[in-house]
Amino acid sequence: MFRVFAGELHADSNVYNSTQKQHERVGHIYELQGKNQRATNSVKAGEIGAIAKLKYTQTGDTLCEEKTPIIFNPIEFPKPVLSFAMEPKSKGD
Repeated sequence: MFRVFAGELHADSNVYNSTQKQHERVGHIYELQGKNQRATNSVKAGEIGAIAKLKYTQTGDTLCEEKTPIIFNPIEFPKPVLSFAMEPKSKGD
């Protein structure tokens, strides 16, 4: 999933991953509505979309044009308050 901050992203286009310094090919773009996904041709600024099968992109990476690279600050995930593991007493539990 991604959010467009400026401009417009079109299906079947190429983008630059400025965090990984790699080029990515965007195939299909989807709009998510609950558990359903609907293919769309473009996503504009302020909208949220989804792309599958990106080769190099990971959570927190920035996609942009190569001629105007930008890197957003990474997401800071909160530290866990409690950490433990649970094991069942038997296979049926």
